[in-house]
Formats: sequence, structure tokens, C-alpha cells
Amino acid sequence: MPVEAIPVITVHYGAGTSQEAVAWVRYANVTHHYDIKFWEIGNEVYGNGTCGAAWE
Repeated sequence: MPVEAIPVITVHYGAGTSQEAVAWVRYANVTHHYDIKFWEIGNEVYGNGTCGAAWE
């Protein structure tokens, strides 16, 4: 049964590089033609130590 949903893919803000994020978009939309229209950068809980800031 088809579901009328629109995917939103999140790129992690605290690890990796912008080049890796670009590669993920290319892999999904160019290589595999998934046609994902909505991408976001980070929806993680802030202050979890990922980025190494003193307050984290």
C-alpha cells in the first residue's frame, strides 16, 4: 500500500565533512535517483560532546 510521505534526510553536524554530505546527496539523488528534495543539517541534541566545545 503506497504511503504519501515525503522523506527528510538529516546530515549530522558534528562529525564528517561537508564533502561527505555532498557525496551522500549525490549518491541518493544522482546515482540512485531517489529524488530526495529535503535535506537538513543536524537535528541532534546539542551539548552531547560531539563537537568538543567546553560547554558540551
